[in-house]
Amino acid sequence: MPVAWLSNNSTIGVILFAAFSALLFASKLKKLERVLTVFDALGLGLFTMVGIEKGLMWGYPPGICISLGVITGCFGGVIRDVVLNNLPYLFRKEIYASAAIVGGVVFFLLKQTRLSIELINILCILLIFVIRMMSLLFRWKLPSPRAQ
Repeated sequence: MPVAWLSNNSTIGVILFAAFSALLFASKLKKLERVLTVFDALGLGLFTMVGIEKGLMWGYPPGICISLGVITGCFGGVIRDVVLNNLPYLFRKEIYASAAIVGGVVFFLLKQTRLSIELINILCILLIFVIRMMSLLFRWKLPSPRAQ
């Protein structure tokens, strides 16, 4: 089965429209940076869970599902930042993919409980969102190796 967005022409149309709009209104988007950051954090959580669910549909083990979730969650932001000629969050010391990984691990831990899958998804989306927002609020960064 092909990748979903490759088999649906409307998806590529939405992507191209969004990219063109971002280029056209880039100066106005700077004023909305805080609002867009909130939606980016929500999107990171949502699309991480979408990627995990797709992996589960295909019967992949947890590690692969988490990887698919992280890639799905982070890739949209990478494309957005590249189109806007910004360094993607993923390539900075920011807590971004790490939040998605934590959310994925917690998903599989909660899956061992009697909670419904819908509730688990909501909790993990919120967890990823909270980790991302707290990392911005408190300026948490990933450690980097010291130059020698």
